[in-house]
Amino acid sequence: GISTPALLGCQLTGWNNSTKSVISQPLYPVNIDAGATPEESDAITIAYGTSETHMGAVPLAAAYDGSGADIHVQNRFGYFVGDFFVLAQITNPVTDCVLGQITAIPNTSLTAISHADSATYNQQNGEQIEFNPQVAEFYNLGAGFTFNTYSVNAKHQLIQRSNLSGNSAAIAENVFVFKALFGHDTDGVGSAGYGTVDTWDAVLPTTSAAWGQTTNVRIGLAVKSPQREADLVTASPLLLWSGGPEVTLSNEDQHYRYRTYNSVVPIRNMIWRTF
Repeated sequence: GISTPALLGCQLTGWNNSTKSVISQPLYPVNIDAGATPEESDAITIAYGTSETHMGAVPLAAAYDGSGADIHVQNRFGYFVGDFFVLAQITNPVTDCVLGQITAIPNTSLTAISHADSATYNQQNGEQIEFNPQVAEFYNLGAGFTFNTYSVNAKHQLIQRSNLSGNSAAIAENVFVFKALFGHDTDGVGSAGYGTVDTWDAVLPTTSAAWGQTTNVRIGLAVKSPQREADLVTASPLLLWSGGPEVTLSNEDQHYRYRTYNSVVPIRNMIWRTF
């Protein structure tokens, strides 16, 4: 999850020194790029940090000019070499945010954080954007920041692609369809239904209030047997889960058996944070 509402939807930009390529992707804890039909698989992007000590933002202690100079923050406790960070100007809405990595915690200063371009995900000669200390904030994502997209390719493989490194790997085969829905708890605090998901859809929340009501994501897939049966063995439509997407099967598809899997995943930091 992403615990800070201000970052939701900002255009995360960065640089991969290994591949010499630009990173540019909207930042959400979960983003569902829904297929055009129930039969077309979705693409699902998931982002989460691993910082064990910092769950929120730290204001800048001084202006940052966008160069390779140290970034100064008001409190650097819990920051370590190798941690990913996001630097963002807190406007409404936040339009740009910059990704980087900490390369040193200088002992000559109580506020300085170094971000040399020797790190894999630091841009050459600094972050290239100036930040005002009155409105800029520094977010620690920990050493294990993960930003992956999951989708199904033409070979019916479920592919995990890192939006940071660009590396891809097949993690499942014979995937017939892959779908996801956001779970929303739209009941107010203290009401009878509060704490229970009452609406499921694939519509991306666009406000902090809407994200505050989005507590879960449900992910499901159907795996198709490679064995064709002589008889029709699976009725249409194929249901991924009770009340979930219904996938229309052609006559040919009904000659195959399917196994479905689904799981409800809490968007944890979206639940724990306060607005």
